[in-house]
Amino acid sequence: IIYGNGNIPDYTRYQQPEWYEYKDKITSITIREGIQSIGLYSIYDLSKVNTINANINHPHFKTTNNILMTKDEKEIIQYAIGNIQMTTYIIPSTVEKIQNGAFINCHYLQSIEVDLTNKNFTSVQGVLFSKYKKELYQYPIGKVTQSYTIPDNTTTIKEGAFQYSTLQSITITDTITTIENNAFSDCLPLNEVKYIYDKEPSERGYDIFT
Repeated sequence: IIYGNGNIPDYTRYQQPEWYEYKDKITSITIREGIQSIGLYSIYDLSKVNTINANINHPHFKTTNNILMTKDEKEIIQYAIGNIQMTTYIIPSTVEKIQNGAFINCHYLQSIEVDLTNKNFTSVQGVLFSKYKKELYQYPIGKVTQSYTIPDNTTTIKEGAFQYSTLQSITITDTITTIENNAFSDCLPLNEVKYIYDKEPSERGYDIFT
């Protein structure tokens, strides 16, 4: 249970909150009314969490199908990683923003779809993109396939987009200019990365393949 008054600060993948000491024992999260905001990476990658709840009268947050969102449904904060009941998630039409790490290590999630009236995101074969496919946000790690080719018009692979995936081969096309932090981290079966051009992307984050 997360309670108190005020804001939960931002963390990073390497500066984690004190409850990460117990990450493998936490199975559910309840957000009490006093919490006003939830910072980056504060509840991400808790692999045993199968339920997330915000009290029904919470002024700032709500949960639907164990997905934590802002009350106005404009931002997705966290998907319950251990939720075995859902293999496909449809992002609502209202969503404008997805917090970094929201879908990372969701090992039962095979497909992320998007409501057709959403103005900010789209889905191609279950892979989540920005509306016009310029940014690849998330490859669902429950998706069972051995290889994947980035679409031709995509320019950016977002932070953690493929983290923990079981892909063995990835093809990065010549339109890619940016690969953000940890894009392919912890992809243990990955043994082949093909670049379809002479030079690598001009903007590269840290720990892309670690």
